[in-house]
Amino acid sequence: MLPLPRLLLVLDLDETLLHASPTPLGREPDMRFEEYFVYKRPMVEAFLAEAVALFDVAVWSSADDTYVQDMVRQLAPTVPFAFVWGRSRCTYRHNLELDTYCWEKQLQKLRKKGYSLDRVLIVDDTSEKSRTNYGNAVHIPPFEGQEEDKVLAQLLTYLRPFAHVHHVRRVEKRDWLRRLSAG
Repeated sequence: MLPLPRLLLVLDLDETLLHASPTPLGREPDMRFEEYFVYKRPMVEAFLAEAVALFDVAVWSSADDTYVQDMVRQLAPTVPFAFVWGRSRCTYRHNLELDTYCWEKQLQKLRKKGYSLDRVLIVDDTSEKSRTNYGNAVHIPPFEGQEEDKVLAQLLTYLRPFAHVHHVRRVEKRDWLRRLSAG
């Protein structure tokens, strides 16, 4: 039997890996971008180090491309990301039910890069940005600078078994954090 291809783990940036604010949070920021004070989510370095050992890892944000590139360069300068994409790779979509617009991350674009959607997970704090990818999406609570945040450690525990899952879209991902905490 052939070994499974490495799973592609696509990570959102803002409120997933870091938080950027126009006002400081009462402590020294980890980074700066123009007028923004930027704070790393606790354990982000350890999370990325283990994630790249297990999976191909990419960053895809709906933020401005220049901002995304600069933040990723400051956040993880040595991490070998499969790709780093910003808003230019998103699709501006109208949600008819909510009558809102948002920049959506459409995973079918990854097929051109040779990825099968059966081996792709996207981690995002905003379900609307990956609503067409519900079988691939793992939603996490937004990070807004809380120093006691433990979500990345919990996420890593949840994600480890996916390295051996043939079809990630068949695995129920809703309420993963609640189920993990109860388990």
